[in-house]
Amino acid sequence: MDVNKKCKEINVNIIQRVLLTPLTCASIVNEIIKCLLYQKSQIPYPYSWIKNVVTKKRINPSDAKSTHLQVERHYRTVATAYDSLEKIMDSITTQFKTGGSNIKQILVVFGSTLYTAREMYTINISGLVSGHIEENHLYANGKQQYKILRDIFFSDEWINAMNAPMLPTNMYVVMQKFVSKLEEELTFESIREYTKPPLVKNVYVNLSYKDDGNHNCCNDLLIFQDLNIIECPLNSTESNDATNLSEKSTEQVQWMQSKAFVKGFKECFINGISATELW
Repeated sequence: MDVNKKCKEINVNIIQRVLLTPLTCASIVNEIIKCLLYQKSQIPYPYSWIKNVVTKKRINPSDAKSTHLQVERHYRTVATAYDSLEKIMDSITTQFKTGGSNIKQILVVFGSTLYTAREMYTINISGLVSGHIEENHLYANGKQQYKILRDIFFSDEWINAMNAPMLPTNMYVVMQKFVSKLEEELTFESIREYTKPPLVKNVYVNLSYKDDGNHNCCNDLLIFQDLNIIECPLNSTESNDATNLSEKSTEQVQWMQSKAFVKGFKECFINGISATELW
């Protein structure tokens, strides 16, 4: 089988839409993961529905419509998957917030183990903009984010990849980043260099952003920033470039795997009725 036929690329040029800040990129990555889980039939319900139902049940646990053991077991399965996904997304956001410019790839791997993948989706990241106050861009970036996601989800490569059915399995998240020294973290653990297993379908989502440097949006408008802290001006590109080059020369590649993973599951029916209607 031709390996090239199993590798598809989705190129997304983000310039002139949003300022690709670390938290904006983290939000896009998390939306891709949520969509993948649902469209690849790893969870039978959309993320927003699961979040709403699990949250309501936890607030009012005594409102259960049924005490059937299978109903309760299915709820625990759904809640566990939801909690795992929340941990993964929170940890991704934290990674981008603390060192987003060092993150080069996010791998979403489906398989019984990380090294026996059935399918994988590689999100390549380039051109993140650092030095901006994230709060200044939340509204504008939020309005434009759906257009970026639409370009991904409506592309022929994405639609073709989603058409292939896949039985429930595990979903793992791997991150490639540059660091000055290898280190362990609370939510990610260091692993050896990850190599895609042969003959495994891999869809590449390339998030490309080229910053022209012509931004003064955060020079005069300060939100939630301590004015007593003196920072370098954002337009000092020459000194920043020199610093980045110096840092890159001492950095090394680190592969990290999220300690949390999502276990896929199927819908549960009891006497022809969805178990969710009996929660």
